Amino acid sequence: MIETKPTISFEFFPAKTEAGLEKLKKDAAILSGLNPTYMTVTYGAGGSTQDKTFEIVEQMQELTGKPIASHLTYINKPKKEIYALADEIWDRGIHHLVALRGDMPEDLNWPLDPDEDYFQYTSHFVAALKARQDFEISVGAYPEKHPDAPSLDADIEALMKKCDAGADRAITQFFFDNKHYYEFLEACAKVGINKPIVPGILPIHDFEKMMG
Repeated sequence: MIETKPTISFEFFPAKTEAGLEKLKKDAAILSGLNPTYMTVTYGAGGSTQDKTFEIVEQMQELTGKPIASHLTYINKPKKEIYALADEIWDRGIHHLVALRGDMPEDLNWPLDPDEDYFQYTSHFVAALKARQDFEISVGAYPEKHPDAPSLDADIEALMKKCDAGADRAITQFFFDNKHYYEFLEACAKVGINKPIVPGILPIHDFEKMMG
């Protein structure tokens, strides 16, 4: 019998203050000692703190020597702006992205109206990023269905398209019953999705925020 150890990754939220940034870097250095496969840094709501995220990723990579991924969203951003960001990120030495649609602004509704100047689907976004630079790309997956998806089957089809476009793995939204995750893996396997689907795990330190 072959014994294997689970691989792990960590996601960080951008620090809002200089003191918070110093603590974040200290914590990242400690957690890097657990030999994570990678670590990621997310945005604030609506894509805020984007520039701060890129700076933090750079600093954390230099500090830990570990691959750090930056979140990158496409909603409400013209393709020309996305391409410029992708080139900037690559030149900063950030070669792993978590590619997501992002939160819908109040003045937009899903599905989006066709507009050739903007990405409409995450699969198109992933394909464009891969064509631009040879990024390692993680995408989102939703064991209990994305709120905007008409059905779980449609959501799984969207994930398949993201994988076919070049995504290297999927990271799930939080789920509260392991059954949903395992059923989701089975459903994905049935349609031929063979990329890793990593469970998103949230350490619970505030039940009210977790449920909100």
